[in-house]
Amino acid sequence: MYSALISTAYWGSIIAATGLLCIASLIYTQQEKLLYIPDRSYMLQPSQFGFEDNFEEIFLTTSDGVKIQTWLFRQENSKSVPTLLFCHSNAGNLSHRLENIRHLFDNVRCNIFILSYRGYGKSQGSPTEIGLKKDIDACMEYLLNDPTIDSNTIMCFGRSLGGAVAIDTAYRYPNNIKALILENTFSSVPDMVDAVLPMLKLFKPFCRSRWDSKETIKHITCDILFLSAKNDELVPASHMKLLEKHAHQCRKKTIVFENGQHMNLMFQHNYYKYIKEFMLEKFGEYF
Repeated sequence: MYSALISTAYWGSIIAATGLLCIASLIYTQQEKLLYIPDRSYMLQPSQFGFEDNFEEIFLTTSDGVKIQTWLFRQENSKSVPTLLFCHSNAGNLSHRLENIRHLFDNVRCNIFILSYRGYGKSQGSPTEIGLKKDIDACMEYLLNDPTIDSNTIMCFGRSLGGAVAIDTAYRYPNNIKALILENTFSSVPDMVDAVLPMLKLFKPFCRSRWDSKETIKHITCDILFLSAKNDELVPASHMKLLEKHAHQCRKKTIVFENGQHMNLMFQHNYYKYIKEFMLEKFGEYF
């Protein structure tokens, strides 16, 4: 009987270890599908939001040969106003931000350049952290050489995952990104595992897309506007507080929306007013 118990325990541990290994393997190979949720089929059109002659679709090719879709919305005096590089969140594609873009265009009066990350919208490829950084490199190369805009007044906006992309962009282009706006973004992907998938804590060392913004933001020197939802139901508001704390080399301002949630800040009172004031403080009167 004793030997039978030993045998059962032995094989039980083997089965448990095998199961754990299978789970780890599945998480490792499929982790990008948990983080990146692209939509390649449902596309809204800029014309539906009143954009006609002031809009251009531009396809760029990244350093690793991936073609990505971008849109540029130009003000009539495009050379005289700042340009906002818009880094969207982890789901959908660039067209799902058109309502937000319309209000930014009308209320903040800046140019807006937005991309669909690889694998999103009409962009080729599949999303990874390394890949998204190459997408941004292609965008920055274009913006720095577009004669219709002022390359000295480029700033970066990022919401949720896009905040991590924006922070990395400001870090890698310190001489070109003049200001940063962060909305409801996380401190790192492993930190988000603790918040939304605590049962997977053991597998955090296997994260390929880490987006460790709380470390990267320590090196940012440009001005930062933090837009945070007090009632964020996806990314705990503590993540934005941590990012603000670690951003110790820059001028910064934090706006907390008492009734805000993860994806509705754009509908909160004075949302565009705060962005406009931040940009006017940085660039002066430009309209």
